[in-house]
Amino acid sequence: MIFNRRLLRGTSLLLLGVLLLSSTASESARGATPNQVIPGITETQPWLDQQLVQWAPSSIYNMNFGAPALALSYGNIYANTSTPQVINADLGMIEQTGGNLVRFDMSYDAWLASDTKTIQAFGNYVQMVNSSGKLIVIADSSAERYRSFPQTWDNFQLAWLQRVKTLASLYHPYAYIVVKEPGWYYPMISDLKTNPAVYDANSWGNLTQALATTVKSVSPNTRVGVSVAAFDLYNDSAYQGKVSFNVQFLQRAEKISNLDFIGFDIYDIAGFLGTQHFLSQYGNAGKAVWIAEAWSGDQINLSDPSRAQLDVTWIQVLYYFALHVHAEAVLPFYSDLLASYETPPTNAAGMLQFYQQRTPVFYEFQKVISTNALEVPLNSTTISSTTSSSTVSNVTQSASSLSSSASSLVSATSSGQPSAGSTSSSIAVSNGSNKNGSNSSAALVGVVVLVGLVLIVAGIFFARRGASLHLPLQQGAKQGNAYRSEGLLAVGFVFGVIVSVGYIVLAWGLPLSYYTGSDALVRNAPGYAVLVAILAIGLLTLRRR
Repeated sequence: MIFNRRLLRGTSLLLLGVLLLSSTASESARGATPNQVIPGITETQPWLDQQLVQWAPSSIYNMNFGAPALALSYGNIYANTSTPQVINADLGMIEQTGGNLVRFDMSYDAWLASDTKTIQAFGNYVQMVNSSGKLIVIADSSAERYRSFPQTWDNFQLAWLQRVKTLASLYHPYAYIVVKEPGWYYPMISDLKTNPAVYDANSWGNLTQALATTVKSVSPNTRVGVSVAAFDLYNDSAYQGKVSFNVQFLQRAEKISNLDFIGFDIYDIAGFLGTQHFLSQYGNAGKAVWIAEAWSGDQINLSDPSRAQLDVTWIQVLYYFALHVHAEAVLPFYSDLLASYETPPTNAAGMLQFYQQRTPVFYEFQKVISTNALEVPLNSTTISSTTSSSTVSNVTQSASSLSSSASSLVSATSSGQPSAGSTSSSIAVSNGSNKNGSNSSAALVGVVVLVGLVLIVAGIFFARRGASLHLPLQQGAKQGNAYRSEGLLAVGFVFGVIVSVGYIVLAWGLPLSYYTGSDALVRNAPGYAVLVAILAIGLLTLRRR
């Protein structure tokens, strides 16, 4: 038989070299950490690796996932880079993650300027997202105009109430974060330094109650929540030795009957630990918990390709932490990094190309979402037998109840707007179709592995019976040509198996969307060609001479 010992020995050494090379490259990337590491603040690879073990879940429940459409958020809709094609590409990228939420940090400038064209554009994009079966989350970002023309605290609150009423009545979002972070609004308040009410948690609590009531009055099925900067829960320098403003605000918010969830914006180690400590110390008072914003660092050092492997681990840690505190929803914030770590281009053509790219953290986020829908761990070998729920002993909402609420999110009413509390067929398709594995690559990988095993077993069988492996030649061909063909066939077959094994290892666990679509066909063309070639070669090798 042509598969002799020398060939197999050489092939084995080649495979071993490839594996060692890939392992070395992986470890090199894994060790890369951002500059300016601040102990206890900066998320480093060793800390993330440690938390993967500490927060590893023993059970999993369905939750909501999403990300902000940054091309539409804040004042970006007015940017020359935010053409309809670019915005569609941004929305398409978020949809491809498999999450069921799309967040708009919608600026109110268009309404202040009576800009009907931009208002209509917002409406079109909201309708587009709703039609795709995704759910809209509006986070109140106020208006960029107020940075240049700040308002008094009293007038700012009145404008705020009108703003949420207008947007809620127009778009009926699934969820409305009526306060995205108290500190976000400070530069928009003219009497910030002279009015003590601006720093009074009860004043903010009263405002939040009025905002929630206003939203519910025009969109009763919208879930209403607030969010805070998690770092400032226990690290606000203005409250040394005292209970911080954010802690006071959340305590007040938890008493608001028509508020549905409290959110935490986590960008560092202190944010993770502060969130955990608050929930352990004060509980959630029956409110759902959202990780409304998160990333592995702040805006200063994000556009750094060396962070790619760190962010892959980070998205796993974020997911495990969300399970650990029984969160209902997770929304990583800097969604542009799902496309590229490059500085975003300053022209529309460049941005369109920018949003066609995908980074490793995109695929890891996609994998997190698909495995969560299947309710299986990302890596079963890291799952501990017990859960460390003692650190959040006062979190009263159980995983089972959140699983129920997350899997029965909304239903479409006759008006076409989301309604809380019942099962949505559209979301069952987008977020629950993984129950039968249709969105997982497991089926594809399984078929390839099975075919490979059949070919190997059949090859051994024919070899033991003295069968010769050869390509079909024209009748009367010389014996030497036949054996040369057999040799080339053997080399090609073994090489194809090696490439396929590597391809399967790299692709394992990715959702089916990784393999489909025009961009995926181009990306995976070499892999598909190899698989087809192996099948063809395998069939030829099973012929007797």
